[in-house]
Amino acid sequence: MAALAVGALALVVFVLTASRDIFPGDSPEFVTVALTGGVAHPPGYPLLTMIGALFGLVPLGPLPFRVNLVSAVAHAATVSVVFLIAERLTRSMLASAAGALVLAFGALFWKWSLVVEAFPLNDLLALLVLYFLVVWHERPTTRWPLFAAAAAFGLGVANHQTITLLIPGYAVIVLDRRHELRGRAAFFWQAVGVSLLAAVIPYAYIPIAAGRHEIMNWGGVQSLGDLVRQFLRLDYGTGQLIPYAAYQGGTGIDRLADFAKHVNPALAVLVTLGFLHAWRRARWYFWASLAMFAVTGPVFLTYANANVQDATARFVLQRFYLLPQVVLAPLAALGLAFVVDLARRRLGSTPRWLPRAVAAIALGVAAVELAVTYRIVDRSNDHVAHDFAMDILATARENTVLLAGGDHVVLTLAYVQGVEHVRPDVTMVAIPLLPFDWYQRELKLRHPDLNIPLARFDQPDGLKAFMQANPGRTFALTGEQQGQTFAGVYGTYGRGLLLPVIGPDAELDLNAVKADNEKLMASYRVPSLDSVDRESFERFIVDWYALVPWRLGFQFEQAKNYGEARAWFERSLAIQPELPEAIDGMRRIQGK
Repeated sequence: MAALAVGALALVVFVLTASRDIFPGDSPEFVTVALTGGVAHPPGYPLLTMIGALFGLVPLGPLPFRVNLVSAVAHAATVSVVFLIAERLTRSMLASAAGALVLAFGALFWKWSLVVEAFPLNDLLALLVLYFLVVWHERPTTRWPLFAAAAAFGLGVANHQTITLLIPGYAVIVLDRRHELRGRAAFFWQAVGVSLLAAVIPYAYIPIAAGRHEIMNWGGVQSLGDLVRQFLRLDYGTGQLIPYAAYQGGTGIDRLADFAKHVNPALAVLVTLGFLHAWRRARWYFWASLAMFAVTGPVFLTYANANVQDATARFVLQRFYLLPQVVLAPLAALGLAFVVDLARRRLGSTPRWLPRAVAAIALGVAAVELAVTYRIVDRSNDHVAHDFAMDILATARENTVLLAGGDHVVLTLAYVQGVEHVRPDVTMVAIPLLPFDWYQRELKLRHPDLNIPLARFDQPDGLKAFMQANPGRTFALTGEQQGQTFAGVYGTYGRGLLLPVIGPDAELDLNAVKADNEKLMASYRVPSLDSVDRESFERFIVDWYALVPWRLGFQFEQAKNYGEARAWFERSLAIQPELPEAIDGMRRIQGK
C-alpha cells in the first residue's frame, strides 16, 4: 500500500504536467503507430505499440494525451518499484519513500514521464527485473521470483534492447546465490526459456501490423528475414546508436561531461552515501549496482559515437541518461540509512525521532524539487509540434507532393495526416527513407498515382529523376533540404515554411513573393524561443519559422535591395536571435 501511495503521488504530478499533444522526437511516431496500428522504426517497439494502442482506447482527453500516459504510468510504477526494492534493503518505509520521490521529481526523470517514449517502459521493466532478483536473493529456493525476473527481462528486450546492458549487474545477484543453484540446472534453463518467449512473442505483432500498410510502416515487413532485420536494427547498423556521420564524433569525456550535467544532484548525493552503506551491509548489492551503472553509464557513453556538441545528437543521447540513474535509485534509501548510522555513532544511541527526521529532510528535498521543476518541465499546454505541422500543411498548395526531411517534420506530419486525416490531398514523401526499397514499395501501395523511378535518391541530384517521372505534379521541399541541386533542371524559392520547386527559367515577382510570405507569416503560430524546450527538437522548429523571413531577405539581397534584405533579416533574428544564416546575412550587407 505504501508503494502504491508513493507511485500514485508521482502519477498525479506526471498526469497534471503530461503533454496533451504530440512532442517532437520519436513521440509523434509512437502515437501514430499506436493509434493506426503501424510499425515504428527499428527495432519496432511492438510491446510499447500494443500498450499504447490500449491506452488510446481510454476515453480520457485528446488522443496523444492518452498514449503519452503510457510514460506517466510506467515512470510512476517505476517509482513504486524503487520503493519496494529500497524497503527490502533498508526495512524503512520512510527512507524508501523519500528516496523514490527524490528520483520522481528530478528534472530528467520527470521530463521523460510526460511524452510517450520507449525509455520509461524500459526503466520500469529493468527495475522489475531487479526487484524480482532481490526477492529471489532473499529466498533462492523459491522459483517464481526468478521466473518473474526472466519474464520481465524478456519483455524488456521486446521494448528496448539497452536492458541487455544490465546483464552483468543481474548476473552478480544470481552468482551470489550460485550455491543454491547447484543441481538445479533445469530450473535455470527454464527461466532462460521464459525470457526468450517473453522477448519473441510480442514481435508476432509486427508482421500483422505491417500488412495494414499504414502511414508509418517502417521496414514494410513481409518475411522472417525482414523481421530479423527490424529486430537487429540493420537499417541503422546493429550496435550503432546514430548512423549518420553528421551527428557522430566527439569523445567519451564529452559525453560523460554532458551526462554529469543531467544527473539529479540530490539523488547523486544520496546514492553515493548508499554505496558506502551497501559496501558495509549488502556487498552483493553494492557490486550489482556498480556493474549496472558502469555498463549503462560510463561504458555505454564511451562507446556511443554521438557528438554532444551537435544539438540533434545531444537530444538523442540524453534519453539514455535515464537508465544509469534509475538503476541506482534504490541506493538513495540506503544513503539515508547511512546518515542515520553515522548519527547513531556520534550520539551513542538511536533516538526514535532520528530516522524520521532524516527521512523528513529528504522528503523536503523532494518537495523543493517538485516546486522548482514543475514549471520547467510542464508540457500540459505545449502544442508547438502540432501547430508546426498544421502550418506546413496550410502552406502546401492543392495536391502537392511534399518532400520532407527531419524527424520533427516527417513524424509530426505523419501524425496529423495519419491520425487526424488533415490534408489527405498532400502526399508526404520522407526523403531520408526514399533510397530504401521497402519504402518505395510502401509509397507505391499507398499512392499508386505516384511514379517512383529507379534512381540514386541519396545523391544531391537524386530527386531530379523523381520529379521528371511525375510531370504536372506540384512539388515542394521542406527547409532542411536546401542542399538539393537538381542538376540545374529545377530550382526553389521560399514560400513560407516550404520551398516550392520551380523550373530554372521561372521568373519571380519579388513583391508578389513578399506579399505571399507576409500573409503566411501572419497566419503562422510562431512559438517564442523562451517558451520552448531548447534541449529538444522544438528549438529546430523555432529555427524553421525563422528561416521564412531569412529566405525572403536573402532573395532581396540577391536583388541588391539591401534595405528590404536588412528588414527581413531583422525579422528572422527577432524569432531566433542565434540563427546563423540571419547573422551572416546581416554581416554581409553591413554598410550597403
